[in-house]
Amino acid sequence: MAQDVDVNGFVAIADLIPIITHLRTYGVPHDLRTPTDPPVATPPFVDVTGDDVVALDDLLPVVALLRDGVGVPAPGLQAGLANDTGAPFDGITSDPTIEGAVSAGRLDETRVAARVDGRVLALVSFDAQGAISFSPDLPLDGTANGPHTLELIAQTSGGAPAMESIPFTLVAGLSGGLILNGSFEAGPTDADARWNSGGFMTLGHNQGGIRDIYGWTVAADGQIDLVRSDETPDGNRFVDLTGSPLVGMIEQTFATTIGHEYLVTFDISGVELGPPDTGVAMRVQVATGECAAFVSTPYEWETKQWRFTATQDLTTLQFASLHPSAGGHGPILDNVVVTELGPASNGVVYNPSPDSGHWLALPNGDF
Repeated sequence: MAQDVDVNGFVAIADLIPIITHLRTYGVPHDLRTPTDPPVATPPFVDVTGDDVVALDDLLPVVALLRDGVGVPAPGLQAGLANDTGAPFDGITSDPTIEGAVSAGRLDETRVAARVDGRVLALVSFDAQGAISFSPDLPLDGTANGPHTLELIAQTSGGAPAMESIPFTLVAGLSGGLILNGSFEAGPTDADARWNSGGFMTLGHNQGGIRDIYGWTVAADGQIDLVRSDETPDGNRFVDLTGSPLVGMIEQTFATTIGHEYLVTFDISGVELGPPDTGVAMRVQVATGECAAFVSTPYEWETKQWRFTATQDLTTLQFASLHPSAGGHGPILDNVVVTELGPASNGVVYNPSPDSGHWLALPNGDF
């Protein structure tokens, strides 16, 4: 603990001077003295530690004070993801750029450094107002996908440091357009113990993991199966909206422009279809309406499209099984892509008829 050596009510650099003077005058051998030796009586000396011995350890408290900063406060530091491309504040992003600001009385003597996962990267530049923008050197081809922690450390010369820690999950290089992780490839690793012998894991009610598929949320009152397979339209995973044993729903929220039209494209098939002609059904829904798609042949993928017009700055897209119970069959989903088409023109959405399996043009919201 630092000491107010000159007893003036302030702990400052001046408190170091008497100790330096004594050590310069009388040398280091006092460090070899023991508490039983007689004290050094020749002034000036300062026994900071109070052990009746003037030695190097009397210097350490003041050195520690200088190391931590004497009278120089830690800078102000705030930072976060510049583009949280998942749901708001979920820390999931395809862009690891960090933005923030540093503030200090002596900004010209302040430095900011960054490190990712404990690995020191570089000094971080900031403008005259202290604004920070920094992109870590993480590859964006999917090889670095997963959880990371970026730390910013700011310090003014001679002062105490400030730190901001920003945890995030990187999901770069994935298909989906405006949708994050549209083919469900990013999520539990292949080494995850929850994969069963059938090549799938159940997420949702009583199973946990409702946010384990990056970018998506599984409805907590239902279940879905995340399935590994080589027979998918994109990648090697798909979602079975009929869980084990509950049916389920998944959703994702993304930024939209009010009044603009969006195209939802996805691939759908079925697992172990029920009695003849029953098929499998899945609901696709946003705030402005919903549509039902069905296929009648198991494991033969069909590409479907649907348009909607955004009415909010954030839109939640949902895919849900329409089967009342699991029963060993249901819709499977892959390769979800959302594309912005621009300002809506005629308010038309494309909706499949549950009776014919064909797409019908209907007025927006009329289902």
